Amino acid sequence: MIEIENLTFSYGKEPLFKELNLNLEKGKIYGLLGLNGAGKTTLLNLIMSALFPQRGSVKIDGIDSRKRAVEYLRNLFIVPEQFYFSAISSKAFLMANIPLYPYFNKRLFESFVQEFNLDLKKKLNKLSGGQGKRFLLSFALAVQSPILLLDEPTNALDIPAKRIFKKLFLSSISDNSLTIISTHQVADIEGIIDQIIILHKGKIVFNQPIEKINEKLSEREIPTNQFQEYKERILYQVKEFGGYRVILKRISSDEPAVNIETLFNAIIENSEVINTYLTYNN
Repeated sequence: MIEIENLTFSYGKEPLFKELNLNLEKGKIYGLLGLNGAGKTTLLNLIMSALFPQRGSVKIDGIDSRKRAVEYLRNLFIVPEQFYFSAISSKAFLMANIPLYPYFNKRLFESFVQEFNLDLKKKLNKLSGGQGKRFLLSFALAVQSPILLLDEPTNALDIPAKRIFKKLFLSSISDNSLTIISTHQVADIEGIIDQIIILHKGKIVFNQPIEKINEKLSEREIPTNQFQEYKERILYQVKEFGGYRVILKRISSDEPAVNIETLFNAIIENSEVINTYLTYNN
């Protein structure tokens, strides 16, 4: 379990986070969303103990990140958005890194490399951006870490590679692991995540399970002349050509689910309306 308590962190005079609180449970896949500059990458680095809180704490299973204890670090793996390889072979990379991760599964890694159609004869620094990302994702998933942090994992991947990543991710993640996927590519995490967390202006403004979202909310396009028919159920609306795109209070199980991108826009514009409805309509 990850416990973030009263976390304050800043790069300058103005705090990026001020008394931020967040608990994350094992057995879940979290989608971490936010505008550019919201602090998603910083939050992952604080969890990874690459950065330390100025006040408050980040703990994993009760161990404080500041200690950088072996039992803390070996249970984590992060795939950063920006990464760099030195001029070494894949064999040298594996020899240097596998001993750090006690749950690494070589058979899985080899199958992932094959699925991604990677040629590992080149030095790693000679791989293209997309090839390098596929190699790093193959390693990350084979690490079988109890906690996996993915920062924009589908950046640099083409459409077929995104499909392969989704398949490999879902087939390799343990039921007892904890994964955080930070991304702007919200369509790429549809059907993967269990819970949505939205960071905005240094605060967690939304933190709800997908199951509850789909149970309570629906989305549809409605023509202008039908707006009044739906008015009492509308929680969010945006004008579109010929009508509106709306998030509604769900009244029937066969209504269409909410698109994550639409939900994100609704929360950024006004988180209170949907949060209040989800909180008080169990």
